[in-house]
Parts: sequence; structure tokens; C-alpha cells
Amino acid sequence: MEARGPWTPCGREDETDLVTEVPTLPASVSISERRCVTLRDLAFFFLRLGTTAFGGPAAHIAIMEDELVRRRKWLSREHFIDLFGASSIIPGPSSSELAIHIGYLFAGWRGLLIAGGCFILPAAVMARGFHKTCEPHTSPTASLN
Repeated sequence: MEARGPWTPCGREDETDLVTEVPTLPASVSISERRCVTLRDLAFFFLRLGTTAFGGPAAHIAIMEDELVRRRKWLSREHFIDLFGASSIIPGPSSSELAIHIGYLFAGWRGLLIAGGCFILPAAVMARGFHKTCEPHTSPTASLN
């Protein structure tokens, strides 16, 4: 029996279940010949990036460009630069905004949530773990005594 739902590969009859809302692109902008990217592909890529990439937004963006433009060919270089420019205008961390924008571009609102969550959540979990590890050793009230 074939798997169905948002995690199934592209090209099947139930592909409409994969993407609910996909923004339309002008004819001059292409997503590398309309390459089909599943939610699973987005989730694994951004989960790996969020877990293993260190160095701040500049490093994250360089890794995204290398992976998505050069290696996987999900985006053209021009389109990636356009997305980066649009993400840089919005206040906040550019790499998170770029990840969310790429997720939305490929899979609508589901992709936005999956890409954003998979990119941001690993750092949040690690920060919380470090805080819990260091909490018994440091106390803000210890210096007041």
C-alpha cells in the first residue's frame, strides 16, 4: 500500500495533498525548472542545518546557498539572491527568515512551518539544555549574599 499525505514524494496523483498554497512566480523567475521538493526534503535539510551549522546568519546563508543552489539545484543563484535581499529587509535574523521564505516558496504554509521549526528548534533545544546544565552552578542571587 502506498503512503499518502504531505510526506509522499512528488509526481504522484495525490500531489495536490503535498502543497496547499504555492505562490505564483513571474515567468522570469524559475525554481530550477519547477523542481519538486517534498516536505520531508525540506524538514531533513533544515533540521540538519539547524543542528550542525554554527557561525551565525552569515555562515547559515553561505551553507544554504552552497546546498540549495550549487549541490541540490533547488533554486537558481539569481532567485536565491532575490530571496536573500527580501529577507534582509525584514528586521531579525536573516538566516531564519530566509529558511522560512524558502519553505514557503516550495510548500506554502506547511513548508513555512516545517522549514522554520526545523531550522530554529534545534538551537532552542540546545540553548535550553546548556541553561539546565549550568543552572546549578550559577545563580543570579549568589552574588548578592
